[in-house]
Parts: sequence; structure tokens; C-alpha cells
Amino acid sequence: MERKVKLASVPRNKGKTVQPHAASPYTGKNVDGAIAHLERALSIPDAARVFGRDYWHNRITELLACPALTPTQTKRISQLVQLLASPGQSGRSSTQTLPLAAEV
Repeated sequence: MERKVKLASVPRNKGKTVQPHAASPYTGKNVDGAIAHLERALSIPDAARVFGRDYWHNRITELLACPALTPTQTKRISQLVQLLASPGQSGRSSTQTLPLAAEV
């Protein structure tokens, strides 16, 4: 079963759209740590400026590609997207639907 989650997206550098990755470097064993790291990093005001929005968006997209996401992890990732799109991160948001791998 394929899940879809409606997530806010953020403006891309040079007008390019970042496509979801085909594979994720994350597994059910390490995805929680990766989510926690991004939660800490993106909670800092203007964190998106450090590496750029594309970098942070790609990291979040890699998380979404993890095939073993639980509903709680999906919700946390959705909150990351909202953090990235928040005014404190100097961005406006639109919406984008990203497909998620089937739950394991």
C-alpha cells in the first residue's frame, strides 16, 4: 500500500524542483536518529541559510523515502517540512504531495 502525505514545500534555489530520491540511506534502525538530528538543526532560526534550502529539503526527502516509516515518524517529518517553511527559516511555502513507501 502506498501512502501519500501532503507536505509543505519550500522555494528552491534557481527555480529548480527537487525530486524525491529513489532510495533512502535510512532504515528503520537509524531513521529516528536522523529525524532527531534534523529536528535539532532546523529548530535554530535561519538554519536553512547554513547549507541552503535544497540541502535541507533533500535530507527530508531522503527521510520520506525510507521504506520502514511509522505513522509517528511520518508526522515528525511533516513537522520538519513545516519548520523549514516557517518564517523563522525565511521561506514561503506551497504544497506538494510526496509518495511514501509502504509501511513495513
